[in-house]
Amino acid sequence: MILTLIRHGLSDFNIAGRFQGSGNLAQLSDKGIEQAYRVGDALGNHSIDVIYASPLLRTSQTAEIIAKVIRHPHPVWFDDRLREVDIPDWQGLTHSEIQDKSPALFKIFHECPEKFEMYSEGILRRPLSDLYQRVAGFMSERISGSNSRILVVSHLGTNQALINVALGLSESNHHRIQQSQCAVSRLKLNAAGAVKLTKLNDVGHFGHVLPKVKSQKSGIRVIFLGLADRVNLLGLDFSILNVEKDSVWIENALDPGKLTLPLKLAVFGMSSYGLDKSLAERIKRLRMCRNHMNTLLIVARSASLTTIAESLFEIPQELMTSARNSTEFSMVIHDSTEHARPIVQLLSNSIADFLKQ
Repeated sequence: MILTLIRHGLSDFNIAGRFQGSGNLAQLSDKGIEQAYRVGDALGNHSIDVIYASPLLRTSQTAEIIAKVIRHPHPVWFDDRLREVDIPDWQGLTHSEIQDKSPALFKIFHECPEKFEMYSEGILRRPLSDLYQRVAGFMSERISGSNSRILVVSHLGTNQALINVALGLSESNHHRIQQSQCAVSRLKLNAAGAVKLTKLNDVGHFGHVLPKVKSQKSGIRVIFLGLADRVNLLGLDFSILNVEKDSVWIENALDPGKLTLPLKLAVFGMSSYGLDKSLAERIKRLRMCRNHMNTLLIVARSASLTTIAESLFEIPQELMTSARNSTEFSMVIHDSTEHARPIVQLLSNSIADFLKQ
């Protein structure tokens, strides 16, 4: 079965920088409505049997627009378990107000989500743990064993939880998956229970080159390109890379043929002792940049890409299962000193459209 995930469109609370949670005051902005129509158009070529959505206003608006655009013949099913994480004490506050009110809790929420707990109305709560339990129940009842093509329209945190639960990952991985408004993510599940994340946070239908970074434009953005056994980069667009000598790194096990690029290449190797120090040290230096963001391209065999990404950025292998035995695979990671851990911005089991001229 195929499970497609969509985050709701841009809301008025998103624009104001307010924490939404399970509150139901936020509604779609004009741009959010446009995003919902655009992603509906993008989904038009994909057959969808069932649409589930969070009952909150911003998600129900998005789901109803998508259903209208794709001419879905059935009603949208609303499931309360798809609500966003429930933190009543923060709902409606700006992120700076939350930091001022609860600096220690805010830090734990972002840096150690698996340890996040707080007292609310005299009761000790674990909001993220509760979210993951809700989502696990939804997956067990609505998704597992189904042969349908299912669309779920929900929230940032809910989508992160859905992906992690499907892949067997815990809430410790919660903030490492980017979900832009009305971006498309897709999971494939077979009858034996194996799960592959084949698409993550695709924003190509908006004409964006890459997903926007969540924080200030600093640090490093790494584009991973996994290939079978030969480097074929003809027709790719390198304009988003830094025009410097080591913007393109190629694994020495790949056959470059008569490869010519507008940028100079750097070569790295893999051995039983791990990754070449030169690449790791280069990324470590660029991660510290605070005034601008550097973009690098790392080209490797699909078979070794997961090991490289895990070594450099501690990306869980479960997120990259579709890279194995793949002739093409692409992934984008953003890392900076502002993040507790690197963030996977985009993933695709093909060469991402932004690299194609």
